[in-house]
Amino acid sequence: MSRGDWISLAATLISIYLAYRFGGGTAAVICGVVGVCITVVVFLTRKRQHEQQAGAPMQVSQTASPSFTADPTLNANPVTNIYVGSDTRPGPAASQPEGKGEEPARADLVQIGDVLLEADSRGAWVEIHGHRSTNGVILEFQNIPKEIGKRTPSARAVMAALQFASDDGQQLYIDHGTWLNEYVYSTDMRAGQTRKLLVAVKGLRTVDGKPVFSCVDNPRSISPFAARYSRVKSIMPTNPRDLPSQVRGSVLVTLIDGHGVTLFSEAFDYRIEDGNIRLSELGGREEVH
Repeated sequence: MSRGDWISLAATLISIYLAYRFGGGTAAVICGVVGVCITVVVFLTRKRQHEQQAGAPMQVSQTASPSFTADPTLNANPVTNIYVGSDTRPGPAASQPEGKGEEPARADLVQIGDVLLEADSRGAWVEIHGHRSTNGVILEFQNIPKEIGKRTPSARAVMAALQFASDDGQQLYIDHGTWLNEYVYSTDMRAGQTRKLLVAVKGLRTVDGKPVFSCVDNPRSISPFAARYSRVKSIMPTNPRDLPSQVRGSVLVTLIDGHGVTLFSEAFDYRIEDGNIRLSELGGREEVH
């Protein structure tokens, strides 16, 4: 018997007592017979319902079992990737076109510049303004906006690779070039934004007592200044690498975004004379330093 059956029986007994108390023996007998009949009927009805439910076949929902298909367009469950880099970098996904027929992001060379460079307190290389003297050469790139009415995709996690070569066959590979004002080796370029790439800087090293031109290899992928990291600020140094020739050579500059898409690739010639470096495109544009 269930809990409800016991409650019904108890109520019947209480009714019999009250009928006997106030109506005599006949009333008590009548009340008892009626109460027992009701209790028996309720008990048998519930028992029959339980037996029917136990004997019924189990119904399996069609959505409970996994289904498999050979459809090549089936998408798997999304996986969240975490890209570790500068503190403002949401990830390189925006480098890809979001609409059908839309071109991917690109970076265009806007100028070759002679600048005065130094490393700031955070270890990032910066340009010093207000001085006539220079010690470095940079390439400035821009994510040039498209015409009115068209979306310009952002270039995310852009890295620079530089390959130097001298006329006598010596080579220097820089896997991670240095962007100005960036602690890490990658940067973002939203529509219209410009970024400057350090190509060479003089005075970081000396050979036979004379300052030489070097390219700066930046191995840093994580910024300790991002809020999500520890408050302990340990600055990793960059690596100056001497150009393979302090007289004449070439450099191939390639920009690649976080998805491995090449945004820019072009070769430049350089010549060093009287402590100055001249960098020129193969098309003829040049600057003297």
